[in-house]
Amino acid sequence: RRSSDLTYRVTAQSGAFSRTIEVTVEPSPPADFSALRVNPSPWRSNLHQGHDITFDGLMDNSTVKIFTLSGHWVQTLGPANASLTWNLKNSAGDLVASGLYFYLITNDQGRKARGKFAIIR
Repeated sequence: RRSSDLTYRVTAQSGAFSRTIEVTVEPSPPADFSALRVNPSPWRSNLHQGHDITFDGLMDNSTVKIFTLSGHWVQTLGPANASLTWNLKNSAGDLVASGLYFYLITNDQGRKARGKFAIIR
């Protein structure tokens, strides 16, 4: 047991019957996606041609799933640590159209973050 673990003592009683157990709970790692940045957003063809979109400030072992406004899956990136880049292509290798896109970021601890970004061609 680590010093950062939390231990709870639980007692159940019913008439003359009594039972006590100890439960140890490990603290969860922080769900800190506060450093997350999607850059550039909006991505504009007249300003960012030849540049990818970067998801920066990711937690360890993060995966980024990208969806269209209507909810269709576009691409999955990762897993990776710290940052991932997207070349604006779907899973078939075609460039995506202008529009609003959603992302869902998850890591191997089950932490999630979501947001949106725009592409203007």
